[in-house]
Amino acid sequence: MKKKISLSILLIMAISLSTAFGAIGKWNAGDPYIPCYQLESVYSYHTTAIAPGQTISFDIPSCSPSKTIQIGGPEEVETKNSPTYGYECSLSSDQGCCIDDEGRYYILVCGDYNENNDNYNSNFKVVTYDAHGQIINNDDGVFQDNGCLKIPIYDNGRKATRFEVTNMSGPEPQGHFVIYSVNPTIYTVTPTIYYACCYDCRKKVGLPATILYPKVDIENFAVAGGTTVINDGKLLTNLTLSQAHSRHPSRSRTEGCSHKTTQELNLRDCQRE
Repeated sequence: MKKKISLSILLIMAISLSTAFGAIGKWNAGDPYIPCYQLESVYSYHTTAIAPGQTISFDIPSCSPSKTIQIGGPEEVETKNSPTYGYECSLSSDQGCCIDDEGRYYILVCGDYNENNDNYNSNFKVVTYDAHGQIINNDDGVFQDNGCLKIPIYDNGRKATRFEVTNMSGPEPQGHFVIYSVNPTIYTVTPTIYYACCYDCRKKVGLPATILYPKVDIENFAVAGGTTVINDGKLLTNLTLSQAHSRHPSRSRTEGCSHKTTQELNLRDCQRE
């Protein structure tokens, strides 16, 4: 019975650890160095009109070479009141190192909204490309219930750098023939892209207190025409100022003290306000 209880406890601990590990990856918020950090982004293009048979090309935004990123917080580490930390991040040389699920990143293309059908027009074709040429087209995408087309950015390790949208309501060359749709229509499309960038991040280090609040060592300090207060870095605990031979008594003021004195100033009793 004890053995079963022990195994159950170990199993619960293992599940808890795996959950935390999966939530924060192979690092902990606050670590001095976090390699291959995944930064997810959403980019929406302007609504664009496309004439029948016309093709418009859209560039996929490139990742910024460097960014300041706040890492941590309850959304990332699943811990209530978890702090965030500032990191200076540079683009990872391997932009696939943080992509564990290619299906999470895609292009969503929506045509005009049709009130009669209560959805978006989808009479268009989308093709993705990288530097080596075409990657995928509509056949690899999925039309949503609302008529929008969802097409992946990644395919077998290749990442799209641009995509083309063609209005299929117009003529399309097919060999020596030209096929016309029944109702050529100018469509407007509004693409949105969901993508990620991989960064190597180093925790920002604040200035030490000795720089922000430097200590000033005074080797010698004396009152003009009077007694030396500090000599060779050693503080004289008492200072007596003699009264000058004039109609007015001599007065002195020491910065940091809350009072003035005309006869005797005890430095030990001088307190900063």
